[in-house]
Amino acid sequence: MALFSIYGIRHHGPGSTRSLLKALEQQQPDCILVEMPADAEKAMSIFQYEDYELPLALLLYEDKNMDKAVYLPFAEFSAEWQTMRYAHSHQCPIWFMDLPIDIQLQFPESMDELTIGDDPFDLDPMGVMALLAGYEDSEQWWDATFEHTENDAAIFEYILQMIQAMRGDLNRPERPSNLLREAYMRITLRKALKEGFKNIAVVCGAWHGPAIQDVNRIKPASDQQLLKGWKKAKTSSSWIPWSYERLAYQSGYRAGVLSPAWYDLLFRHREEAIQRWMVQAAVLMREQGFETAAAQAIDAARLAHTLAAMRQKAIPEMVELKEAALAVYCQGQVEPLQLIEKALIIGRKVGQLPENAPVMPIQKDFDRQLKTFRLGKIFQSTAVENKILDLREPFHMAMSQFFHQLQLLDIHWGKTQEQEGRLGNFSESWQLKWQPEFSIKIIEAGTWGNAIKEAAENKALQKISQHQELNVLVGLFRASLLAGLETVFESLLRQLETAVALSKDTMQMMQAIPALADVIRYGDVRQSKPEAVAALLGQLLPRVSVGLPATCSQVDETVAKACYTLILEADRAVDLLESSEFTLIWNTTLQRMQAHPGIDRSIHGLCCRLLLDKGLLSSEQASLIMEFTLSYTREAAHAASWLEGFLQGSALILLHSKDLWSVLERWVKDVPEEHFTEMLPILRRTFARFSAPEREKILQLAKQVSLSMSETQTPSPIYHQQRAKQALPLLVQLLGLE
Repeated sequence: MALFSIYGIRHHGPGSTRSLLKALEQQQPDCILVEMPADAEKAMSIFQYEDYELPLALLLYEDKNMDKAVYLPFAEFSAEWQTMRYAHSHQCPIWFMDLPIDIQLQFPESMDELTIGDDPFDLDPMGVMALLAGYEDSEQWWDATFEHTENDAAIFEYILQMIQAMRGDLNRPERPSNLLREAYMRITLRKALKEGFKNIAVVCGAWHGPAIQDVNRIKPASDQQLLKGWKKAKTSSSWIPWSYERLAYQSGYRAGVLSPAWYDLLFRHREEAIQRWMVQAAVLMREQGFETAAAQAIDAARLAHTLAAMRQKAIPEMVELKEAALAVYCQGQVEPLQLIEKALIIGRKVGQLPENAPVMPIQKDFDRQLKTFRLGKIFQSTAVENKILDLREPFHMAMSQFFHQLQLLDIHWGKTQEQEGRLGNFSESWQLKWQPEFSIKIIEAGTWGNAIKEAAENKALQKISQHQELNVLVGLFRASLLAGLETVFESLLRQLETAVALSKDTMQMMQAIPALADVIRYGDVRQSKPEAVAALLGQLLPRVSVGLPATCSQVDETVAKACYTLILEADRAVDLLESSEFTLIWNTTLQRMQAHPGIDRSIHGLCCRLLLDKGLLSSEQASLIMEFTLSYTREAAHAASWLEGFLQGSALILLHSKDLWSVLERWVKDVPEEHFTEMLPILRRTFARFSAPEREKILQLAKQVSLSMSETQTPSPIYHQQRAKQALPLLVQLLGLE
């Protein structure tokens, strides 16, 4: 008679896994079925190697659409991992029995929403058992009942009976995805039985156990009909490094666990887990500079056991461990406890793939460059790491180019701390944090080439062929320069020349000025060809000069702000070049803008300020323009906007020019009260941009002026009574009064 045993486990439960290994040793199965996607059986090849380190994740993705991907993570305490390792070491046939991932990836996102009701236990049926047992949630209940206790193989029969009762008595509609998966599991079990296996072990999530147990009660045709019509897509798989941080429930992984590091300790050293954890906590606190004695580890362990006994628990759980550590090590302070949580509850462990495991060529190139640039520790770290590069050193320049090549491939491992668009510094600061999902980006990048640089070049060249917009090309131009892509750089220069000649969008041309100026100014840092770029800028600036006044005339506030920012950036860029030719063109543009009657008020104020700073407008001329603008502008808000543009976030010009201060003071005094409230928000926004010392100096200056005026002007009485009385008789006669 054919036999099969069902072992319902929690996917990352240390207690479930320990009990499962006992059950397998006791059963000695001739075939194992495990809840893993059927099209992922190639994953067993990992056991050919010995130099891997967990946690790892099996990445399953659709070949034609790599955005569709699934990560299946494994730790040492994961039941499926131990099942696969048992099958490999005992040379036992193992079948992956879950629905193939090429079908699961076709599930619509809303599929499981069709049968979910309003009852909270629809989403967590085991919450019913937890509530009856006095626990706040099902995770705590399952941990206390199955994971923290020492169970033998018989526990799986109790679990199966419990889930059978729950699925039958709760009358809960099942998720459509679960129904499809369970149908496929039964089909796989029937095949194994038909193959002649007599002692099959079935390892699955506990909830699926009863559905598989019913294999003989449910008709095979029914399962086949349920799976009929689902399309398949070609998929591939690959092992990638994972981390405990990603495995943790907080990361959002649906089968994650709250405390991977603690579960690891429970799995390896259950009998000594409490003592080992407290010792590790004491060592960690001492490393962080806290005074921690060896005796405190004993006290903390005893306190944890006492708390567990008071709560009628077999052994302390995480809540007792944290409370004991908080009381003994942290003296009630929460901040040190956060260090313990991150290191000893979640954990900082990162997996590592075997040295000779087969991977794509681009993955090999990536791994090679990690070794070349000695980035292995940063790659494995789960924390944000800082890296400062000196671009005068060839080694650091090559590393910078590597990081920027990854950016072009949408692998945003790092973020630069410099301001966008600045190339002038010889140092570059990066903040780096690797995310496991970047692994699929590397695989995807393999479609562009077999090496990181080759792939970045090919992807950039493809973008060039698809886009003719000047702003897009300038962005690619800067990115290729930072990445050291010489081939792309040459191609982009030619494309940019065409785009500049054909462009009619002045704002797009303005956006290109700072990037081009940076290349000319700092070409020696990035080893570019500044002469060719200077010729390109020589074509661009005259066209901007012609089109800018019209672009900034009769525009709404949003466009005005964009133009304002572009003018400031272009002015700074041209000043940095120190080119008489470019400076003359730009200064002429500013003068034309200042003389144009329809220019937006804030932009007009900015142009006046820039000309004043350059010495092309005297203080007296600026005062006259300011007085005319503030006094004769019909709307007070327009006058305030002009002032905002003129001051451009700096109060120094007011503090050092008495003429301008006097004009501003007279204008504020003369503004009618009904207009003052209208312009007040703009004035507040303008003065809020000044630094605190500048605002304080303005306040003192205003006080001094008010005081001097009060001292020079003596108040006169409203009228003189005696003199007024002398005029009264004549006034009576004139008015015809008696």
